[in-house]
Parts: sequence; C-alpha cells; structure tokens
Amino acid sequence: MLFRPPREFRRALCLAFVLTVSYCAFGLAGDVSPAHSAPSGWTWPVNRGRQVARAFVAPATEFGAGHRGIDVPAEVGEVLVAPTDVRVAFAGRVVDRNVVTLDAGEWSVGGSRLTARWLVTFDGATATVDVGSRVSAGDPVAVVSPTPHCACVHVGVRYAGEYVNPLLVWGEVPRAVLLPW
Repeated sequence: MLFRPPREFRRALCLAFVLTVSYCAFGLAGDVSPAHSAPSGWTWPVNRGRQVARAFVAPATEFGAGHRGIDVPAEVGEVLVAPTDVRVAFAGRVVDRNVVTLDAGEWSVGGSRLTARWLVTFDGATATVDVGSRVSAGDPVAVVSPTPHCACVHVGVRYAGEYVNPLLVWGEVPRAVLLPW
C-alpha cells in the first residue's frame, strides 16, 4: 500500500510551494536574501587553514533537527578572533559550555534602507574581553574552551534572527547539488 501524507501536511507543502514561487516570480527575494547582503572580508575565527569538521545543516522546520552552524577544528586554549568589527553582546555559560555572542551591527540589505543584524556565536569559547566591548576585525575576543562533543568551536551565524550557513559570510558556501528525484 502506498503511503499518503496527512491532508494538513499536503496543504502546508502546497502553500509553501505557492508562496515560494510567488516570492521569486515577483522579484521580492532579490533584495532581502542574506546571500545578496552578506558582508564580505570577514576574518576566519582561528589562525589556521579554513577547515570545517562538521558542516551547516538547515533544519526542515523552525524547531526541527539540524546543525545550525559549523564546527571549526580548534584546540583548547587556542585564540579566537573577531570576524569583523563587533560588539561583545554576551559571554557566559549556557547549559554545559561557555558561549560568546558577537554583534556585527547592521548592514544595509540590497542597497535599500532595510537593515538586518548579523550575530556570530562561538559555542565552546571563553571571552577574553568584557561584554559591551567593541573589538576590531582580527582582534582576539575569546579562547577555545572544552566542549563535550569535539575538539572544535561551534560557529553559528544569525541574520535578522534566522540561522544561516556561516560560510556565507566567508564567501565559501558550497554549490547546490540537485538530486535526481
């Protein structure tokens, strides 16, 4: 017997498809997409080659499973630098690890007056500067602290409150691969 998804799911999927096509067809996506407004010239957070131990995996739904950032290999005690000019927005313990959040300020979106805030979070990091401090790109902001899951620092980036692939700000988002189904 063929599996058929519930009617509510089919309706939600249809609505999502119609909204996406409408959004793209009328050119609304061009001016507000993070890809079009991503800042350039950001500094890699660790002083070693650009390596990613675990890639970004967007969740299927807002609260669904995913990996909302990248894991960058790093040793405990290794210095983390500000990726761009930032203000330290938060530094402290969250559950079982140290976290540092950096506010990269507002960037204009697509040349319009609309602005969106970029936030960068280092999960598995202990701040070396005070909350509220302004730090220039490339200056030390934290050191890697022990995490229970890897010898790395988890780097998350939020654009206008939504998680995006952190490689977007470093101009290294992998090309999309279309599946044959």
